[in-house]
Amino acid sequence: MVKEQLSCQLCSTVWFRDRARGRKPRLCPTCLQDAIVVNTPVMPAKNEDIAKQKHINNKRQWICPSCSMEITTYVNLSQPPGCTNPSAHTSRYVEMIPYDRKEEKIVLYV
Repeated sequence: MVKEQLSCQLCSTVWFRDRARGRKPRLCPTCLQDAIVVNTPVMPAKNEDIAKQKHINNKRQWICPSCSMEITTYVNLSQPPGCTNPSAHTSRYVEMIPYDRKEEKIVLYV
């Protein structure tokens, strides 16, 4: 059998195993056993979830005044986003406005 070299994503140790078809294990046998015994999540959250948690204070909702399409941003924007929904309005670009969904009203951010 041909051996392949793998590295653990948690502890960065290198180990060898017989080459096999399918997905490569991301964890070494020691880390995998520890994760099973402790019964904890093995890998951290996805990068997009980490980004949302980091910028949760900057969460802002926007709505298109023409077609009522809504988006949520998690970063500060220098300009308001635009809606380019061709089936809803005749102009190609409509500037979206801030919207507070909890209070169901348009918010003016300065």
